[in-house]
Amino acid sequence: MLMSEDEVRQQARKAGMTPREYCLREISEWKEMLHTVSDDYGGLDDDEFDELVEKEIDSFRAEQESED
Repeated sequence: MLMSEDEVRQQARKAGMTPREYCLREISEWKEMLHTVSDDYGGLDDDEFDELVEKEIDSFRAEQESED
């Protein structure tokens, strides 16, 4: 679930990080989880993985916007 900006800042402070560092850590952890739970990403190098994830995120957002 998406956090508000205030929640991100609060969690970052608790972790002793800047909000940017906190977000980057969270993104990194979610990317690792995506590798774990989906076979679609196996064998891809980092650039290919990032490109595929960005395309899928864009597609997901477009679907969400069309439903609204």
